[in-house]
Amino acid sequence: MTNKDYTLLVVDDSAIIRDILCFQIDELGYQVDAAEHGAIALEMMRQQQYDLVLSDIMMPEMDGYQMLETLKNTDEFRHIPVIMITDVNEIESIARCIELGAEDYLPKNYNEVVLKARIEACLEKKRLRDVEIAYTQKLEEDFIAEKKEKERMLQELEIARKIQDSLLPEKTPTISGLEIGAITFPAKEVGGDFYDFIQVDPDNTGFVIADVSGKGVPAAIFMSLSRAIIRANAVRNPNGAEAIVHANKLIEEDSKTCMFVTVFYGIFETAAKQFRYVNAGHNPPLFFRAESAGFESLKTAGGMALGIIPEIELTENRVALQSGDLIVMYTDGITEAFNDKSEEFGEERLMEVIRTNHQLSAPDLVKSIIDAVVSFAAGEPQTDDITLIVLKMT
Repeated sequence: MTNKDYTLLVVDDSAIIRDILCFQIDELGYQVDAAEHGAIALEMMRQQQYDLVLSDIMMPEMDGYQMLETLKNTDEFRHIPVIMITDVNEIESIARCIELGAEDYLPKNYNEVVLKARIEACLEKKRLRDVEIAYTQKLEEDFIAEKKEKERMLQELEIARKIQDSLLPEKTPTISGLEIGAITFPAKEVGGDFYDFIQVDPDNTGFVIADVSGKGVPAAIFMSLSRAIIRANAVRNPNGAEAIVHANKLIEEDSKTCMFVTVFYGIFETAAKQFRYVNAGHNPPLFFRAESAGFESLKTAGGMALGIIPEIELTENRVALQSGDLIVMYTDGITEAFNDKSEEFGEERLMEVIRTNHQLSAPDLVKSIIDAVVSFAAGEPQTDDITLIVLKMT
């Protein structure tokens, strides 16, 4: 900025002093206006923005002290620097002006060099203060904008979470001879894990547990796609392997993000009390035999996760179930939960919880497993989505 970009205001009840001071300021290249006393000066400042005020102290109607005090107590004026014109020997007067907020003082017997120096010093301080104020305002505006954007995103994520929750089963199906417990909660607002119950036909009920690669919104979107395709292919198709193989082809065709989903899909045959299943890259469920009070492996060919390649092969296996038997399907958010020592919860701890609590109902066993994981983590943040399905023969 040049001098002509600044506008100064001279306040003095003496017309001669006003004229001389205005002339000298004009000679320095500044824009300048004049007022006879403080009241007129305040009214002028309400009409126009001034960069610096030079004011006498003793004036009628409103003196320099009153004007200065009013300026510094008014938000719109408090940042305007003021130079008070007083006798250099009036120390008390100078001190009072400084206490009231004057930026500097100018002796009445000043010369043009002093005038020029005092004006330039005050305007430089004002310029720096204006920069600081503008920077602070920008920070505040950015903070408010960021806060609003964050609130908007949280609202959208909350909507997404509700939509995702609505995709999950509202309740567990009622099946003769079988108890069911299930739960899921994401590591973030939304997640990529899901489970589903599918009524294949009156005698066959499908159980899906799946884990999408990644977390957050991308995983949630891919989860919705995968769930819809798997459900559409599993309904009315008693062949689990065929349903999942065809679902993989459709998921791979629609996947443009290199994401994939691991899936375990089992079908419970109510009349035969058998459980048929296929595994597409998912961690194998734990199968607890009540008769031996031990675990047996669920044979699986260990098929590939869905969405990676268009053609996969899956083999359907089956197991006969007896009273008290448990099938625990889970995602790795359970076994890979960490404590403060960077230790994993692991499969062994999960098996121990099942072994210790196998007499519980399926919903209560779900609660016991989750409680054990939370207790183990001891406040450490959840790093992965957690999903769990427990089936128990009665």
